[in-house]
Amino acid sequence: MWPSTDDISNQSAGSTVSSSSSTASASATDATSIPAGDLHRLSFSSTTAASGAAATAAAGSASVSASAVDVSASVSASGTSSAAVASASATTAVTSSGSGGSASAPHWVIYSDAWLTAMPSVSDLQGYNRFILAFWMSNSGAVDNAQFWTGLGSAKQQETLAAYNAAGITLMVSAFGSTDNPTTAGADPTQTAQNLATWVKANNLNGVDIDYEDNAAFNGGYAEAWLITFQNELRNQLPSPYIISHAPQAPWFTTNGQYSGGGYLKIHEQVGSGIDFYNVQFYNQGASAYTTCDSLLNSSEFPGTSVFEMAASGIELEKIVIGKPINSGAASNGYMDTSTLNTCVSQAKSKGWNAGVMYWEYDSSAISVMAAVQG
Repeated sequence: MWPSTDDISNQSAGSTVSSSSSTASASATDATSIPAGDLHRLSFSSTTAASGAAATAAAGSASVSASAVDVSASVSASGTSSAAVASASATTAVTSSGSGGSASAPHWVIYSDAWLTAMPSVSDLQGYNRFILAFWMSNSGAVDNAQFWTGLGSAKQQETLAAYNAAGITLMVSAFGSTDNPTTAGADPTQTAQNLATWVKANNLNGVDIDYEDNAAFNGGYAEAWLITFQNELRNQLPSPYIISHAPQAPWFTTNGQYSGGGYLKIHEQVGSGIDFYNVQFYNQGASAYTTCDSLLNSSEFPGTSVFEMAASGIELEKIVIGKPINSGAASNGYMDTSTLNTCVSQAKSKGWNAGVMYWEYDSSAISVMAAVQG
């Protein structure tokens, strides 16, 4: 989850920072020539340009696009009615997903936005039980790895889901991200929830993560009402055992009255019973915010937003997942090395917390990083 340049400058003035991998920065001059879905990949590439990842991401994009076309052609040639099969199979896959569909803590979560050329194997996800594909967007549908997943076709989706669920891994999609501002753009919350739920069912997934980052709507006091209506309809459309998580920026839980609509405390009060857990973004909020165990767990510079302060405000401990960037280049700030985060996790467990850890985003270090944190 990567912030735009504008969001970083706004943070210094005291506003919270958008934190999804959805905007271009270093290559902004080229953005006008890039399709909307590619902006996500461009921002990831810019964070690792020194190591040549931009070229890799571009090559991966071309490869995936080609393979998606091949898969689509193959499905079409076979005469499979993908819409009907996907709709029917989604219900079967989710209701029979076993441990893969469980919403119980702990949640060991990782997002994937940088283009995949194949879905990670179960062994590639050792230590994780939630794999989240990014993104589904309110104005354009599936982009990046959500689009890649669509291109696999229903049969391959079902095969992958079955393998993941048998290993206790839930497969989800992340909605919105930092370049999608549905409330400010005037999207209807009920219709948006219905559209998202239809896509989830048609594409054989266990659930959805709501990475809502419409900062203007929160600062204006009208995000809360939109999200409450949206969440109610989404849960109506995706009842249990579908999993619904949210990925709010940590300061949105503040108790200092900054948000006239009540922030995420209001949202939790109204619809929290239908939200299985929160992948809280404890990063991109300032150079020193949430970078020590004390500020992460006990007393943040944003009042009421550390783990145990949130719990004191009524958020169930088992729902507060600690979200961090997987390395120092995956976010502007807020990174913790694995040794420090392991210490924080141990301290939190000693006080009754066991919600789990979320990482943005999947790469070759994913297994070793989570293993070190889990200890």
